[in-house]
Amino acid sequence: MAHDIHAVDVANRLAGPSALHPLGTDHLGRDVLARLRAGGLNLALVALIASAVAVGLGGAIGLVAALAGGTIRATLRRLADLVQIMPHLVVAALVAVAFGLTPTMAGLALGLIGAGAYAHLVERLVASALRAPHVLAARAMGGSRLFVLRRHVLPRVAPSVGAYAGSDLGAAVNHYAAFSFLGLGADSGAPDWGSMIYDYRLYAFDRPLLVLAPVAALALAILALHLALDPLEVPGTPRRCLALLGFQRRSAS
Repeated sequence: MAHDIHAVDVANRLAGPSALHPLGTDHLGRDVLARLRAGGLNLALVALIASAVAVGLGGAIGLVAALAGGTIRATLRRLADLVQIMPHLVVAALVAVAFGLTPTMAGLALGLIGAGAYAHLVERLVASALRAPHVLAARAMGGSRLFVLRRHVLPRVAPSVGAYAGSDLGAAVNHYAAFSFLGLGADSGAPDWGSMIYDYRLYAFDRPLLVLAPVAALALAILALHLALDPLEVPGTPRRCLALLGFQRRSAS
């Protein structure tokens, strides 16, 4: 049975698990399972937007830097460095004040912060690929830069970028949960797992399932992402290659 995530039923507050409410109700009588589902969708939206923005923007900057070289390359590297050192919490607070930290805005903010790492990664991978013997041979045989990029460079770079992006999904989920826990969301009543943990912490001893449900959901989501994406090793571009380029898989902490 579907439940309105905002429907308040004070007469049924803090009810235990039942057929109607499998995870019980919260302090306002709202169905906990329904709010968990809605919060999970918000987290998924944030993670996908953050990944798309970081890969798209950072990848474009890295590609231009690798191809341009010289002053342009140095300038874009410094820009990527500047973006990388921006504290997530400070940026989230500024976005929350200016626009409200909705899932969309949170995803954009996290994506912008993450773009610096992808700029460095793509720039190094493309520069390395351009020095490969078969790429040099293709250029010597008259292949245009666009042809060489499309046929030889991008297919070699994309798997490594994809594997690196996969590891960031869990980090984005964790960051957004932290933001909502600290009250940086646009709506304090929104069913985000972080805000649910914050709201339900007061009932941790009387109704432990209330706080355990979002905590367990968050932990399982991050664990599932890491387990699902950890085997994402592409022949010819293993994790060790990323490590040699100076990139380690980041944790969600």
